[in-house]
Amino acid sequence: MKESALRDLIAQHINKLKPGLTLLQKEQYIPNEHGTKSFIDLYAKDEKRRHVLIELKRSTTASRQAIHEVIKYVERVKQYFGAKDSEIHVIIVSTDWSELLLPFSRFYADTGFSIEGIQIDISEDNIDFQVQSIAPLPIVQGRLIAPWHNVYWYADDSAFQQGIAAIEHAYQQKGIDDYVIVKFYLPDHSTPDERRAALQAQVAGILNVSEPELFDSLSNISIPVHEYIAYTAVQMLSKDKCMQIISCDKDQLEEAQELLPSMEEDEALCYLHESVESVEPTPQSDYYEIGYPPKFSKFYESPNCTSLGIIRHGIFLRNAVLTNDAIYSEL
Repeated sequence: MKESALRDLIAQHINKLKPGLTLLQKEQYIPNEHGTKSFIDLYAKDEKRRHVLIELKRSTTASRQAIHEVIKYVERVKQYFGAKDSEIHVIIVSTDWSELLLPFSRFYADTGFSIEGIQIDISEDNIDFQVQSIAPLPIVQGRLIAPWHNVYWYADDSAFQQGIAAIEHAYQQKGIDDYVIVKFYLPDHSTPDERRAALQAQVAGILNVSEPELFDSLSNISIPVHEYIAYTAVQMLSKDKCMQIISCDKDQLEEAQELLPSMEEDEALCYLHESVESVEPTPQSDYYEIGYPPKFSKFYESPNCTSLGIIRHGIFLRNAVLTNDAIYSEL
């Protein structure tokens, strides 16, 4: 069936394409001062009294032109009729979406007017058709480092190297491909007594007791020194990806299903990223704390802290034009 025959068939049964449509014109002419003349395949109105522009594509080759045509028609309708974006609805109809789905999905995410896609299947006798709504693909936003980081501390270089290997193994097991590990060395110049006093004050604050009460119990404790840092950050994970990762832990999954409905989007993503990090396997470390952009800046900008480089994985490794400085800035 030629595209003109398809146009005539849909025009005869336009409400089968979408209920509530009223056909106004086949091949609606729209003057164009710039470029070629515009003929909209089917021009209609809907129950909301919007301008409905129906673009038909019959083949894979022709479908590649659909987005270009739609952009041209919409701009001409806005100028010729004085229509606003909110008064325009576009329907792209194609018998083959293999070449069209990705650009349609990008266009769907970016456009300021209403648009939908419809797959049409024509009967063998060419007198009837079936329609199916096309769901746009999720759009990849490009590089976006999640602002919820992880800080793994190690006492010496040997533990540090083992820890990095453990982080890489844990992420591989969880299916996390896109992430960075920034390596820091932060020597501790404090004396054992100073470290013990700091720990004493910290514990006293947690237990809400006076420091002297803890002095005797902490006086003989050897306070470990952690000087090596593996600072990890991942490409932002989707909610579905996080749920997939934590699904192996029944308790965490049930907790997430209970808590998520009451959370705002950012709060939910923060919670899910932290859950992903805590699900087994968890990387070994001598000490762990949560990281975030200001904490990264504190390490990176400290004159006492030395950056030992960055380990890239996934998109961060494949992107040859992405500099370390750019990653540091985004962190």
